[in-house]
Amino acid sequence: MYGAQGNNTCVVCNAACGLCFGPSTDQCYSCQPDTTNSPTVYYYLQADTTYCVTVCPYGQFATNSTNTCDKCNINCATC
Repeated sequence: MYGAQGNNTCVVCNAACGLCFGPSTDQCYSCQPDTTNSPTVYYYLQADTTYCVTVCPYGQFATNSTNTCDKCNINCATC
């Protein structure tokens, strides 16, 4: 949940966000699986951003234990 400015209320985060500062998937401090759908949709916090994504971008890999996209080692051709 986050505090909505102007009306002093708490608003539920987007289902992809664990913690957030706004209602959309690009306003997340952390991500979590969306279990409201079947099958469960897994979201990962893209490295160095506030975006929750279902597939990590090139140069990053998904870490399920933290729901994050982590950067590949620069010495690796792919990861």
